[in-house]
Amino acid sequence: MLDWWELPGPSRFLEDICRDLVSGVNVIAAFPEYPPEGFRRALRRKIPTQDGIAFDSIRVEKLSGQSPCSFLFSLFLPDDATTRRTPNTLAAHPVMASRVIWIEQMLPTEWPAWRCFFEEFQRSAHAAASGPVFCVPLVGPVAAAGITINSPCMRLHRWSGCVKPLDMRSEE
Repeated sequence: MLDWWELPGPSRFLEDICRDLVSGVNVIAAFPEYPPEGFRRALRRKIPTQDGIAFDSIRVEKLSGQSPCSFLFSLFLPDDATTRRTPNTLAAHPVMASRVIWIEQMLPTEWPAWRCFFEEFQRSAHAAASGPVFCVPLVGPVAAAGITINSPCMRLHRWSGCVKPLDMRSEE
């Protein structure tokens, strides 16, 4: 049976995101209140693991008073007390090389802090070519908040929620 994400429209959406991530561009994927199911699973299948790319999935429901940068250091580099915890050092750290970091469960109240982090991180990541990239699916009110991105290191992909007639034709 054909998976929904294998239909032409959804597949093209996934391929565009995968191409950005593999080429070192951070991605914000904006979805309506009720997004299509299976996006993470489908994207993970498309990421070329033979190229040594790791796919990490983290939940960020609450930062508990931490900055996004401190939160990420506590997850990925908890024993590194010598490094100054900045987006620049995170992007350049060898442990972070060749990673796609999927961030989910972001609350609307947490988005402003993450947005600031991503703005600083994308400048750092541009200099650290093999550093990690982020894929952040934003759903509902967070996604509808008029997100604009003006950076070569971060791209917004907005799911329109439309499926065209060609998508519904099955391969015979």
